[in-house]
Amino acid sequence: MPNNRTGAQQNDNWFPGSNPGSDLSTVGSAADKALDAGAKAEENETKAPKTGGKTNAGLRVLKFAGNVAKPIGLVTSTVQIVDAYNNDGRDAGNREVAKQAGGWAGAAGGVAAGAAIGSVVPVAGTLVGGAIGGIVGGIGGTWVGGKVYDIFS
Repeated sequence: MPNNRTGAQQNDNWFPGSNPGSDLSTVGSAADKALDAGAKAEENETKAPKTGGKTNAGLRVLKFAGNVAKPIGLVTSTVQIVDAYNNDGRDAGNREVAKQAGGWAGAAGGVAAGAAIGSVVPVAGTLVGGAIGGIVGGIGGTWVGGKVYDIFS
């Protein structure tokens, strides 16, 4: 039966260089070539295209709008819930809580979906898509929250 094993395998020694007379220079040169290739790849890395600061400006607008809109929305939701409890009773108050929770969840999901869809057109599309998605999601979430409450009450 012919012996198909080569090099260190022939002596049942699987570690290169442990055989007397084995040549490790090929291992060293291969490692050097790999390191050189990695260094060249880092030098030739593709840089992201410059947007002229438009992206950062758009993100600042979104951050500012979010910082203004959230507190106003929370206060408005709280007032509507308190008003429903005080004027219309416990059942109406509970329904308003469900509607507000649905509205907030729908708005959050709508913003994310709208921004993702709108991101086909960078910056402006993301802003417009997020705004429209938030409005539609908020209205739809409010409606769904009310319907869900009606079903389970």
